[in-house]
Amino acid sequence: MMLSVLTVMFKAYDTDNTGYLSRDEVFKMIKASFTARGERVDDDEVMRAVDSTFEEIDTNRDNKLTFDEFKSAVYANKLLINCSVHFPSSTVQPQSAK
Repeated sequence: MMLSVLTVMFKAYDTDNTGYLSRDEVFKMIKASFTARGERVDDDEVMRAVDSTFEEIDTNRDNKLTFDEFKSAVYANKLLINCSVHFPSSTVQPQSAK
């Protein structure tokens, strides 16, 4: 996956613009991915997926996923991202709009 695509995706999921993904943001990302695939999951199952995600890819164990951790996980196929998830229009703006 191209780095620019990952950057846009990361920024879209980083809804509070902190420069990292919190557990809440990853929860929303995973839930949206299930929903986009038409799968219904309860919040407990999503939280288990969040816990597993952080266990696997939060290499410094600070409960924050940095862009480097996110990128490494995607490239290593440890984090599967559904590119069909629609981002809020206020989060990602086309290059020409900036």
